[in-house]
Amino acid sequence: MQKAPADRPVQLLPIDIHYDKLLDWLVDRRHCTLKWPAAQQEIRTKLEEAVKDMPEGDEIAQLIRSSSLNYFHCKRIVELLKVSEADTKTIFGGYSSKRMNDWLEIVKKYEENKVFLAESAQILIRTVNFEVPALKQQIKRAQQQARDCERKQSEYMSTAAQHQQKFTQDCKKMNIEGKNIKLELLNQVKDLPQIYKRFSEGVETLAEACEYYQAVADFMLSQQSNGQFTSSETCPLLRHIQRNGNTTVYQWRTGQVPAVVEEDDWLSRRLSELNAAGASSSAVTTGDDGDTVIDFGDGDAAVTAAGAAVTNGDGEIDFGEGFNMDTIDFGDTSAGQTDLGEIDFGDLVIDDTTTASGAAVGDDVGIDFDIVIEESGTSNERGVHTARGEDALTVLACPQTRDIFVNELMELEAFLLQRLAEISSNATDILSVTMFQSAPIFLQVQSEDTVGGMLNTVQHLVTIWHDERTQHLIKICASPRALDRLTESLKRVLQQADKMREKATQAQKRQQELVQVQHETEPKLTAAIAHAKDFQTRMQEEISKLYKNRKVNIMGEINNL
Repeated sequence: MQKAPADRPVQLLPIDIHYDKLLDWLVDRRHCTLKWPAAQQEIRTKLEEAVKDMPEGDEIAQLIRSSSLNYFHCKRIVELLKVSEADTKTIFGGYSSKRMNDWLEIVKKYEENKVFLAESAQILIRTVNFEVPALKQQIKRAQQQARDCERKQSEYMSTAAQHQQKFTQDCKKMNIEGKNIKLELLNQVKDLPQIYKRFSEGVETLAEACEYYQAVADFMLSQQSNGQFTSSETCPLLRHIQRNGNTTVYQWRTGQVPAVVEEDDWLSRRLSELNAAGASSSAVTTGDDGDTVIDFGDGDAAVTAAGAAVTNGDGEIDFGEGFNMDTIDFGDTSAGQTDLGEIDFGDLVIDDTTTASGAAVGDDVGIDFDIVIEESGTSNERGVHTARGEDALTVLACPQTRDIFVNELMELEAFLLQRLAEISSNATDILSVTMFQSAPIFLQVQSEDTVGGMLNTVQHLVTIWHDERTQHLIKICASPRALDRLTESLKRVLQQADKMREKATQAQKRQQELVQVQHETEPKLTAAIAHAKDFQTRMQEEISKLYKNRKVNIMGEINNL
């Protein structure tokens, strides 16, 4: 309380009270007693009984539905009841209506010992200290989480776009659409012969490099052995491809062009299997007892996966309990068949003297055991060169010869790299200059530029060979598992994109929920602030009446709401 100046009456000075100390202030100045909570509990009990018997009315119903009825609500209800219960007023100014008397008693109990002031101060403190901050924090948290969801949604969509772009790029590298990945990849294997053909044409451009490698090798061997050496061909497979193209392994191995090439058309079989994969599942059904039943067509019986015969149609085969082999009629066994397990092979001739039953036969009856066995990739007895198995493959399609091809390419590249380094250092390397003075003219005229050109040609072919699509197609052709792994890797990228989009959808849904929570909480906050302001005004008026209408200011955080 401010100290009054000498020239100003005390009645004109305002009374300033901090809202958080309002209840203590009322008790300290004996406006309220310390036992006010007991009186408040008694009033609450009467309120619970009074609200059960109320007349119809929008405003009264709204007041009763209030979260917590207080003294000011009760006064308003009494004013409304004075109108609705006016006909029950007696000549002495009282009311005969029990409903009216109950509410008048409640108001009277509130005013005894100023219980309503203590309760209002408590409500005001609780609203300012707890309810309003909690609602503000809830709105703030919802806004923050909504922003986080928006950020996550953007991140998820960006990641999904990256995965989708990667999937599109991978499909583009493999030259597929990505709808039926496995079938499309398998169809791409058909391009391998054309790819191999382009490689064989590219190998023809390495003729000069191979000749240079051969000349240097021969010269170095002649220098070491004083001319006494046997020249061996360098890069024989590369030279074979340069002369003959991408021939069969049989021609590379034997030097003979096969008249007949018996290729294994595994690709067509694999494509047929994939196309028929969906139809094949329709032939397998499930029996009543849970066993898998295979339908073999229009026969009378079907067989379960466990091997037991089951009834199908009118016919029945029962090999269950009670089955006896002796009950099966194998026909007439009188013709020398005394053993149930013996099989009659008839007059099958084992050699030129005995039959299967032991009877002698003439020399004109028998089996010719002179069987001609034709080895893979060799000529038959008629002299026709036939390529079978791996010999029927081209040298670039066969894994063994393909490895030789790659090794020779790398060998040629390494030689040209080394030779280019030697030529570049010839200006200071007196030994190299002296050694190549006696070399053939073909070697002496090779400059750094010509060797660099050869190296660029080889490296270009190596780069093309290691193209990602080409290597994948070669692996698919070599192993069915490679096709499954590549298919799964592409599907995994697409699944990641779908997963990120699903998360983005969930984040968007969560954001909408949080925005809805914010919209629902904001009116509650506005109502709580208005409620606190209303209590502040009413409390100031009631306390002012206690001090001959002196101005009362309730200070503190309540003024910053």
